[in-house]
Amino acid sequence: MDALIDQTRRLHSSLFAQELQECRSWEKFLQALPGEVPLVLEWPGVGPHVLVVHRLSEERLVFYNSLGLGGEVGASLVSGGPIRIQEEEGLESLPAQQVRLWMEEGRAVALLG
Repeated sequence: MDALIDQTRRLHSSLFAQELQECRSWEKFLQALPGEVPLVLEWPGVGPHVLVVHRLSEERLVFYNSLGLGGEVGASLVSGGPIRIQEEEGLESLPAQQVRLWMEEGRAVALLG
């Protein structure tokens, strides 16, 4: 996961000339929303992965998943990691409490500018 964090930080810096800092605090992470916040995590069943979190909506984190397969809006997505819900086109969601637990366990790190 550390290699993916470093790679994401370098890519962001080269594209946007902005340094990202690791954030392991749930409260600081939530303060950065809404926005486009990279979240590097150890995706269960897949391995290290980057999601781009957009917002908190009704106790769910809505995010872009580059490996997402898509589906009908409202559909449960069960392949390739934890069960998610398909939100509007291109976006998925997970329960916020699940992501908070991953952060507390050290399995998820937000990257803030």
